[in-house]
Amino acid sequence: WHPFGPKAVYADPLAMCMWGSFGPRDVWRKRLVFPHRVAETYQALHSPNQRWVHFSGVNRDEAILIKVFDSLDDGRTARFSLHSAFSMPEGQGPQPLPPPTRES
Repeated sequence: WHPFGPKAVYADPLAMCMWGSFGPRDVWRKRLVFPHRVAETYQALHSPNQRWVHFSGVNRDEAILIKVFDSLDDGRTARFSLHSAFSMPEGQGPQPLPPPTRES
């Protein structure tokens, strides 16, 4: 993931949930059926055990790698990444005026 716009991303920054802080009950699976294959996506469900980190101020010279899937199931290795954009709570943004619209 990386922003395309000329300015750093402060509006709706990327957030990722730390592996090990969520479990199978924290995701809702959605099956996608295409003529040539079947796929799944996951939607995160809230849990107070989740630990999220966010990436604010990322500019177009930077990139963040998001793991989509890993077949290794050893109990230690992250198999996938829950990630989303989110709105910064009022008063916690880095600028007093609304930040420019995100382009990513």
